Amino acid sequence: GTSKLLRFYFDTEEDTTLLINTPSGEWVCDDDAYFPDPSIDFADPATGVYDIWVGSFTEGTSHSGTLSVTEQSSNHP
Repeated sequence: GTSKLLRFYFDTEEDTTLLINTPSGEWVCDDDAYFPDPSIDFADPATGVYDIWVGSFTEGTSHSGTLSVTEQSSNHP
């Protein structure tokens, strides 16, 4: 069957952003859904490629963390 939820989130101690380009070409972004962690949910997600970027507020800085993809609503940072 198909999932009713597709969630992307980045778990880190730093303040980061998440930017996703969906299979239809739509751009979706989030900053602090679970401060300081970004999270983006798609209801009835489309099949295809999702391009994902994790960003930082400080130019030239990178942050360690874990990018997670889940279909379980109970999973979040």
